[in-house]
Amino acid sequence: LKGFNEQQKEEYFRKVHKGSDGKADKIISYMNESTTLRVLCNSPAFCQMLSIVLKDTKKTFSSWTQMLANYLCHHVKQLDEGLAEKVTLKLGKLAWQMIEKGEELDFEPKDLKDCGLDADEHAVFSGICTENFEQQNDNPLLNSGVRKIRFFNPCFQQILAAVYVILSFVLNKKNPIQHTTTTLKWMANPTMFDVHMSAVKRAIKNKNKNKNRNLDICVRFLLGLSEKSNRSFVEEFLKLLDKS
Repeated sequence: LKGFNEQQKEEYFRKVHKGSDGKADKIISYMNESTTLRVLCNSPAFCQMLSIVLKDTKKTFSSWTQMLANYLCHHVKQLDEGLAEKVTLKLGKLAWQMIEKGEELDFEPKDLKDCGLDADEHAVFSGICTENFEQQNDNPLLNSGVRKIRFFNPCFQQILAAVYVILSFVLNKKNPIQHTTTTLKWMANPTMFDVHMSAVKRAIKNKNKNKNRNLDICVRFLLGLSEKSNRSFVEEFLKLLDKS
């Protein structure tokens, strides 16, 4: 519950990459270069993510967007084709809807069902989400509690939502940000710029109301993934969905 202390972080990387010719030292050095990353690695889940992303130490990531996108790609690659689609499109849709509404990270099985997901498909959530049971009274013998599922960290929700918004446009010419039943193909020469403008306007409006920080960060990920240097990640997701 307390997570890793500084010594335990290093022990984790050295154990995972034992005999890897200095790979653990390179990962530890990379982690210590960023105060934010070092704090996040108090969580074992983030240590696992960093270990996976930097498994090939020849790779370098200049941004948090690249690192999270790489991890998400890795996770989806481990899934069957049907589950890959559920993670990127259906779970991504739920992630976006929650951010848009300004809701907490927790969601229930019924929320998943509304998006066409089964709460018992653990392969979909493994590596991205965790679950617990929330007691409704002080006596645990009276009920088993309410099942709650949540993203390990807001950043997993934010990057997944950003990927969903981009894929919705690329695959279906839909802009989830505009709340319209029509598709962008009915607009004159629709481009990703239309999606970007909708996102930025929503973020500015949200910032003026001084709430929903998740939306602001999600929009940053959305813009970051659209940069030329990061388009390979979007192409990778399309290949994984076999719809490129």
